[in-house]
Amino acid sequence: MSDLTATTASTRWSLFAMTALALAIPSAYAADAADDGSAERVEITGSRIKRVDVEGVNPVYTIDRSGIEKSGVGTIGELLQEMPTVSGAATNPQVNNGGGDGASKVSLRGLGEDRTLLLLNGRRMLTQDINSIPLALVDRIEVLKDGASAIYGSDAIAGVVNVITRKNFTGVEVTATYGRTSEDDGHRNQVEVINGVNSDSGNLVFGMNYTKQGAISAADRDFSRVDRQLYDGAVYETGSPTPPWGRTLVPIDAATAAGADLSSPACTLLDLDGDDVNDAVYLTTNHGSQGTAGSDYRCFIFDGAGNDSYNYQTTNLVLTPQERKHFFVQGTYNLPHDIEYYGYASYVDVEAHAQIAPAPQNGLVIDASNPFNPFGVTLDLDNGIRMELTGPRITEVETSNIEMTNGLRGSIGSWDWDVYYSWSEQKQLTTNRGFVYSTPLLNALGPAFQNGDGSYSCGTVGNPIANCTPVNLYNLDPSDPAVAQLLTQIQPHTHDVLAQHQQVAEATITGDLIELPAGLLALAAGYQWRWTDYDFDPDFLAVQRTVDGIENDPIFGEYDISELYFELNVPLLANVPGAELLELNIGSRASDYSTFGRTTNSKVSLLYKPWADLKIRSTWAEVFRSPTMTDLYTGRLESAAEFTDPCTGLTQAIVDANPHAAEACVGVPRNGNYNSPFDQLTAIQSGNADLSPETGTMLTFGMLYQPSFLSNLSTTIDWFHVELEDTISTVGTQNILDLCFSRGLYCDRIHRDAFGSWSEGNSQIDDPTSNVGALDVEGIDWNIRYLFDETAFGRFKFNLDATYFIKYDKEAVAGVAESLVENAGLFVDQSRGGDGHFGRVRALATLDWSLGDWDASWTMRYIHSVRESGVQADECLSNTAPADWATDCPNADPSDRVVPAYLYHDLQVSWAASALATRFSLGVENLTDKQPPRLYTGFEGDTDFRTYDNKGRFLYLRATTTF
Repeated sequence: MSDLTATTASTRWSLFAMTALALAIPSAYAADAADDGSAERVEITGSRIKRVDVEGVNPVYTIDRSGIEKSGVGTIGELLQEMPTVSGAATNPQVNNGGGDGASKVSLRGLGEDRTLLLLNGRRMLTQDINSIPLALVDRIEVLKDGASAIYGSDAIAGVVNVITRKNFTGVEVTATYGRTSEDDGHRNQVEVINGVNSDSGNLVFGMNYTKQGAISAADRDFSRVDRQLYDGAVYETGSPTPPWGRTLVPIDAATAAGADLSSPACTLLDLDGDDVNDAVYLTTNHGSQGTAGSDYRCFIFDGAGNDSYNYQTTNLVLTPQERKHFFVQGTYNLPHDIEYYGYASYVDVEAHAQIAPAPQNGLVIDASNPFNPFGVTLDLDNGIRMELTGPRITEVETSNIEMTNGLRGSIGSWDWDVYYSWSEQKQLTTNRGFVYSTPLLNALGPAFQNGDGSYSCGTVGNPIANCTPVNLYNLDPSDPAVAQLLTQIQPHTHDVLAQHQQVAEATITGDLIELPAGLLALAAGYQWRWTDYDFDPDFLAVQRTVDGIENDPIFGEYDISELYFELNVPLLANVPGAELLELNIGSRASDYSTFGRTTNSKVSLLYKPWADLKIRSTWAEVFRSPTMTDLYTGRLESAAEFTDPCTGLTQAIVDANPHAAEACVGVPRNGNYNSPFDQLTAIQSGNADLSPETGTMLTFGMLYQPSFLSNLSTTIDWFHVELEDTISTVGTQNILDLCFSRGLYCDRIHRDAFGSWSEGNSQIDDPTSNVGALDVEGIDWNIRYLFDETAFGRFKFNLDATYFIKYDKEAVAGVAESLVENAGLFVDQSRGGDGHFGRVRALATLDWSLGDWDASWTMRYIHSVRESGVQADECLSNTAPADWATDCPNADPSDRVVPAYLYHDLQVSWAASALATRFSLGVENLTDKQPPRLYTGFEGDTDFRTYDNKGRFLYLRATTTF
């Protein structure tokens, strides 16, 4: 930071502190407000100033207790991820590979989980897992669809989810739910108990939630039972190019000499040294053969009909099983001098179980002297075999969360004050099974020598390896003592431990400063201190990187924040011609982070009511997101990134014409024959301790209309526009490859193998976290509500919420046009460096009916069509270079494949049995058993687990009894 910048920041901080102090001083001498007290003032999410008329002040989407009860959800996450304002790629329990811990997070506007702030009763939580809040305790959920960094600090870019708990509850309420799919799987058992006691001294509410959610196997759903790909306009069943029967790169002369079958026209031949002569071939074993003779091998067929891919879906899951236990208590106690103590404590324990296919093995080599190598040369398996005998890879995650808050609040005249301290802890134990410890396996495949009795030992005569016997990798027989011994050596259980804590101390004061002609000038001001630490301790084997798929570095860090903030509500006009109300709200928050320094963020909003039926609102807000612990301190993490190699078909003419091609395609043959047989490569991601915060602005403009001639009708419409710069992210594997090839950028991050390709263990892309990107997002939210008049057939109520994306433009590298992705209306899976699903329209409509002791609810969830990037459904386009489409394919549509729109239907019918003090509900989600659409680029199950319903039809029965 330059001296000028430092001085300016210091000056802004000092002026802010003095202004806030000056505004707060009158509170000690303020007289009672002019308010006659006829209506209670309340605080609504998005403002700390209490007011009487809260409807329409902020764009807030509310789910009340009745809305929760009319749904069939088992967690809050299920409910929130149905909101139209949620897009992109938020985590949920359907995400088994890459999720698997049972958590649900919220991505408002598709801006990402880290840009949506989660609050509990207006107070910041440690975890962003919305499922960590007990469902039984929830009174309502308020979702602010506005930037709120000036009010709540970091992360409130896309908006805020504020969960409000039930207060002053009296009695006992017990709810039991049982549900399952129409396929008789995914069983859910849930029990909720809440108990409340009220007295003149205060209120106490306590209870528990228990939920057990069963698994759903990918093999039990048609859409996910096998991987499918689109080639040449036709669909083929494929899978992974790493099968249990092996894929081995063998020199052609060695393969021919050993008698391997190279007659197939589908043989993948490689020119390894660039001399225009193919000198290597990918081979696999004839299924069921011993693999000990060259004649047991033939060409590996990568794709198309009769391919040799492995169907990994048979062991994958489409719904992660989990068991949740919530215990909670909250209460208030009246102290002397009108002071109230309040407290909250909760404990959540979650056990989740993710499962994916047996592990593929990287970096294996079969030595030429190994007795089970029939080719007489050392073989590079090139990530070409999967250890099916070790069983599926299983990740068991046990997470515990503790939240505790203690506070005091009271009043001095017209001023309210609130002081609290909260402490939070999350501990997580991750146990991995089914992954392979590579050292013993490498020894068993390495050099070997023959003993006098004809048996073989590992190593050399002069340097034998103890407790090691060579094995036949392509015919592992568990009854063989050598194989049985090896299996005990290569199947560790690794354990990773995460612990993180948060402490928050905050003091606020709200009240009225003076009375202006148009009303009271109101102030809210406060101070917050927050401290967070993060300690991730991976297993020793993970740090040593000797277990494939389990590579991690320790992470430890901590930081603290001090923040001052204020908010002023200024009435400008009231009850004058053309303006029943015009008020200005301004706020600002100055933050001092121990990691990067200081930042100040402000907001200005207007509320205008020209007449009784109409309110117009607008907000301009500065927003920011500070780097997280993992952004700052994560070590090297390996991931399998899908990609398309820009060096495909490289020729000398291309190199001569493109000054960057040689550096981008190091080692790639220039004869035009190069075509990577891989669709994934290893990407190495890491943290960056020098990160700065993301910054940006959000502008909203909207109106609420409730016509006096039709008082049962109300509607709101809000336009939003978010611009972010210095976004914290990685550049992305595909972007690094493409930008090196086209511009010469990031070429030092590309590490190909000796052949210019991507054999595992010998090649990678380095992609550290940095302040690199920019976002420009614009859209419209719309709501309409209508309450029908009472009839002999009952009363009906209709509600519709919808969100429309005008644009969602993301530059992975700010200012670089080639890195721009126009996400609106597009699907690009995260595995391909994308941001997920951005159907231009999402909508949620409900029709409620009630008559006497009966009521019913019909919910419709709409997801608009999207283009699936990178998939050409037309055969002509698939077989023709893009430059020739216009002439060779005049009738073909060159656009990406279009995935159709989806509409889900949920129904619930309830009966209140008064004599039993019990309410019975019968419901069905996804009434028509609609299966998710096929997305050929989807990482899991050929669809998008983060957007569509994977369970199918789900039926449930619920009973709620009150005492």
